[in-house]
Amino acid sequence: DYRRADIDTMGNPLALCCICLPCAWVTIPKCCLAFEMVQTDDSTDGTSWKRNNSRCGSDFEFYYDLKEVYTPEGKVGKYHDEFKAVPQQVMATY
Repeated sequence: DYRRADIDTMGNPLALCCICLPCAWVTIPKCCLAFEMVQTDDSTDGTSWKRNNSRCGSDFEFYYDLKEVYTPEGKVGKYHDEFKAVPQQVMATY
């Protein structure tokens, strides 16, 4: 129903060893790190999501909100006014 999505994390295990050899990237097992995004209950159009994280097989915990500030066409999105009101101490990107 497109209300949630799993986010796979990939890594290059040889990057930690500082070896300059090309290596295939591998997907980190979900029992180690798992990420998901779930559409909020009040959103039916994909404009508001909750990002959740899980480490070492623990339950998912809320991490941050994803909200539409601009539409794919570059027009002002549903949460544009909320974005303008964010304090400078909060990291907000678009």
